Amino acid sequence: MPSARLLLLAGFCVQIAVVAKSGLVLGPDGSKLEINAGPCMLQLQEPCANGRLLFYFVRDIEAEDFFLIDTTDENSLSESGLDPELPLKLLIHGYNGSLNNPPMNKIGRAYAAEGGSNVVMLDWSAYTNIPCYPTAVLNAWQVGRCTAKALQDMAAWTGAPRKFFLDLHIVGFSLGAHVAGFAGSYLKPNRISRITGLDPALPFFQSLNRSWRLDQSDARFVDVVHTNAGQLGKLGNVGHADFYVNGGSTQPACEHSEKPALCSHLRAPAYFAESIEEGTKGFFGYPCRSFLYYAAGWCNETVARKDSIVMGEFCPMTARGVFMVDTGMARPYALGIDLPEVEEKYLSSRNSSRRGDVEVRVN
Repeated sequence: MPSARLLLLAGFCVQIAVVAKSGLVLGPDGSKLEINAGPCMLQLQEPCANGRLLFYFVRDIEAEDFFLIDTTDENSLSESGLDPELPLKLLIHGYNGSLNNPPMNKIGRAYAAEGGSNVVMLDWSAYTNIPCYPTAVLNAWQVGRCTAKALQDMAAWTGAPRKFFLDLHIVGFSLGAHVAGFAGSYLKPNRISRITGLDPALPFFQSLNRSWRLDQSDARFVDVVHTNAGQLGKLGNVGHADFYVNGGSTQPACEHSEKPALCSHLRAPAYFAESIEEGTKGFFGYPCRSFLYYAAGWCNETVARKDSIVMGEFCPMTARGVFMVDTGMARPYALGIDLPEVEEKYLSSRNSSRRGDVEVRVN
């Protein structure tokens, strides 16, 4: 077991010590299912069927019409309104999140307005409540395993599982980004087409090996948006394409916020939601060899801008490397780009996606 996981277990023991009400939950056969310490639960076995992991199909997000799907029941999948012909967008919240949590809810609203996809939101808030961060981290891999099983059930229901996974896009924020990575890891060799990590959580994930965090091997394409790197968000490259926004650590107008780190962390889903919206100018990032090169002032933005790549929903799956993105102080955050040839590629990508003829490359 990695040393960081030992630290997590030690942290959970401290939680038990300071919370009066704690206990061990046993299954019918006497097996150990979970340990409870006040509001915090440590899962010792897969929690897939315990009713705490909830998959909601977004039927009408403006009317807050969410259909709770039982992915093991074909009738439930059919009654939900899911279209087996459309690609699936799975949204996974982070610590202290929920179905109605604004960061992921905004993304759900943007996808719903854009149309052309099934939008499903995973609510695992039973495991992410304050002050239960250590147990949330330890439970994340179990939640990832259950998410993988749910996706396999949905893929089988469509009758075209290979197409389902080639069309699948998981968007995870903070701790949810690592849950997405665990799900992708469990689904091999049926690789997910794309995982987008929105400022993947840093605490207890910085020094662990790749099997215990989101990484490039978890999907055919992994793109990552860094907005609070080194504080709440992970420092260092994670995906095939890593976008460092406004330097990647502190976002404009967050310096004077009551909680600057949290403010910056929450900008990642805000930027991504805007990238989906019709009419956005686009978040363009110019390539740089590494974040350290950028910090040292060794990246020539003037020369590199011609090779800029758009960040967010319409990021090309061929993108590779590190990209630096600038934004505005307030919505609309996207600044666009004054290079017609670069902008034309972006607009063409948006139009192709809307028509449903985006090429999916099988590696």
